Amino acid sequence: MKIFTQTLTQLTIQTSSTRDGLLLIYPFIVIGLGQIILASNWIGGGIFLLFSLSLLDGAIDETYIFDKTFSKMTIKRRAVWLHDVTEYPTRKISAVELEEIGDSDRNRIY
Repeated sequence: MKIFTQTLTQLTIQTSSTRDGLLLIYPFIVIGLGQIILASNWIGGGIFLLFSLSLLDGAIDETYIFDKTFSKMTIKRRAVWLHDVTEYPTRKISAVELEEIGDSDRNRIY
């Protein structure tokens, strides 16, 4: 899911895959906790919980902030084990790729 926010001096593009990642790992968390609580199987439950954390690690939230006032672009990347912030001056941006995606209702997203 992408969220766009625009003000007079700033454009923010936020991509979020954490929600999708949580939907993916929810069954593994339930099975792992069920193994630990109901069957007292700490090893089997622990394996399911560790597997669910490894799946969640692939879900990365990225935020791109283009700031006119400071003439910079900031990229923020967050995941379970990752928190990275990188800044670039906007004058170093040499190209932008625009991708068009269409759906069955002939709606276009760029």
